[in-house]
Amino acid sequence: MRSRLIVSVLLLVCAVVQPRTANAQESVTEATLRAPGVIDYVAMAAMVGTIAGLTFAPRREEPRARGPVLFDDTFRNGWRAESSVRRQRFRRASDVSLALLLALPLGDTFVMAGQRDWRTSGRLAFSGAQAFALSGMVASLLKVLVARQRPDARVCEADTSCDVSDIRAPNHAFPSGHTAFAFTGAALACSARMRHTFIGRGADIATCASGLVLATLTGIFRGVSDRHWATDVLVGAGVGLLAGFLVPRLYWRSGEPDDPTISALSVGFDRRSFTVGISGSL
Repeated sequence: MRSRLIVSVLLLVCAVVQPRTANAQESVTEATLRAPGVIDYVAMAAMVGTIAGLTFAPRREEPRARGPVLFDDTFRNGWRAESSVRRQRFRRASDVSLALLLALPLGDTFVMAGQRDWRTSGRLAFSGAQAFALSGMVASLLKVLVARQRPDARVCEADTSCDVSDIRAPNHAFPSGHTAFAFTGAALACSARMRHTFIGRGADIATCASGLVLATLTGIFRGVSDRHWATDVLVGAGVGLLAGFLVPRLYWRSGEPDDPTISALSVGFDRRSFTVGISGSL
């Protein structure tokens, strides 16, 4: 049943991705990235500071929210690995898939650097870092405010032979941070390929689709390893997609020149007046 559930979810993701990427192939136009301003740097510093403060703040010992909601139990019964060894394997698999998706936007900056477009490479790196910072800040705030107990911590609490203190962050289930970061990386890759050709249209579309599928697998692995409920994974995916598509939208623009240019200069004069006309773009 677990394998059928995973396959069904992946087929759904592929069905959603295919029409969007097909349309993107027809309509992509090269775009440029604007330079980050003072507000961008201040916002970045504020988000990083918030994440650091929440990370090192004392953690709540008792959860505010416990147990499943909505369809959590249905999914958990369908995808949870039975043995602790298998759950540990899927947990490690989620770490590996997350690392690949964190590296994907970084690889894009290297591609731009390899094309000797150092300015775009740097701006792409900054916008990507800001997207991850936004995703991390929102996920961290929700984890602290909701303080939802993880499913494996709930099982451990009912088992006298298990010590809940041995479970890492037992009350930080909602939302799934792994899933949020994974979908941020996938969305950043897709967002960039909607506006710029990196390798080729076919390869770029395949990269976007693969990133979204891998992000989905990351969320599934977190459920199979019993670290998160299905609703944790779903909200984490939403946070990641929002950050990964929203932040780049603030930087990409449709092919405008980065610096002011003067395209024409006209001078006119008569006995009583002298005029100068300048046309261009700012």
